[in-house]
Amino acid sequence: MMGSTQKWWGVAALALLCVAPCAFASSSLTMTSAGNNVMGEYYVGPYYATVNGAVNTPVICDDFADETYIGSSWNYTPNTFSTLGSALWGNQTKNYEGAAWLTLQMLSLNSSPGNATQVGYLSYAIWSLFDSAALNGLNSTQLAGVNYWLGMIPSNLTAGQF
Repeated sequence: MMGSTQKWWGVAALALLCVAPCAFASSSLTMTSAGNNVMGEYYVGPYYATVNGAVNTPVICDDFADETYIGSSWNYTPNTFSTLGSALWGNQTKNYEGAAWLTLQMLSLNSSPGNATQVGYLSYAIWSLFDSAALNGLNSTQLAGVNYWLGMIPSNLTAGQF
């Protein structure tokens, strides 16, 4: 179990939404790792989870308000862009498109340890799309980094681009 200074949130299967929509009709997810990156007092970047007890895969958190711990398990049903009405925040297509784009940027940067700060900015940018409270407590440099990534989201994204 993580300490209160290392709190992190429930992991949404956003990476699965972006990378493998509907790969699993109804699935279980078990947290296996929070990764190594911390920004502020929160773990950022892709976390890792087993899907249906077998596939250890990176998952991206898009829910700032909920926390979970390594070893936590739950069932979920993945959504595609066409079924967003059933997703946590409903039919917020533009926010989900932005989160998907930011997720792809994070996954491409995550392979290099020198990109930990940018990965942190990307996590906060994703969280802020759905919960502006995620930005509370960030310093001006961190806010500038987050806002940079939010400003980079293309305005004409389509689900087919992911």
